[in-house]
Amino acid sequence: MRGLKCGFLFLIGAPPSSPASPRRRRSRPRARGVMASKNIGIPIKVLHDAEGHTVTVELRNGEVYRGKLDEAEDNMNVHLSNCTKTMKDGRVQMLSKCAVCLS
Repeated sequence: MRGLKCGFLFLIGAPPSSPASPRRRRSRPRARGVMASKNIGIPIKVLHDAEGHTVTVELRNGEVYRGKLDEAEDNMNVHLSNCTKTMKDGRVQMLSKCAVCLS
């Protein structure tokens, strides 16, 4: 995996219904919102699979972090080591460890 771009990702929807249960009509629409941690989506699984690899995280403000992904949380907070921070104006800063909070 070359890089994982996140910072704009929002998971919307509800978990699929069980195929064994009969389908019933709902009188009201399903609630839509961020998925609970026990029903994580595919992007979160990909993020967890990238642990131990070098990833690139680009934030909405234009900052780019590139480093080894030590830990990823379900809310997309990431912990990087040997990190290179590139600011929007092009300045580069080397960090031994950093945490990027995306929630």
